[in-house]
Amino acid sequence: MALISSVRQKNNEVKKIEYIHSTSDYGDQHGVKRGLIIVKDPSFPLERQFWQEDDSEGCNWTKRDYLNAPQKERGLRRLVVLTC
Repeated sequence: MALISSVRQKNNEVKKIEYIHSTSDYGDQHGVKRGLIIVKDPSFPLERQFWQEDDSEGCNWTKRDYLNAPQKERGLRRLVVLTC
């Protein structure tokens, strides 16, 4: 799971999605990763947009995890948090 930290829009269209992601699946590269999805063409699915992540090895672990998920489970979802 990734947490969306910021969404930038222009003319009511999403242009950039900033995220934070962490998992122990990375082995030596585990820990918190920050990334950016630049939406080049909103008619294309997320995997066809430009993904950028700060990783010393140049691997985008979040995109790799996204692509490894079953296709019907991929996507961004908004979490609703209930407060008292």
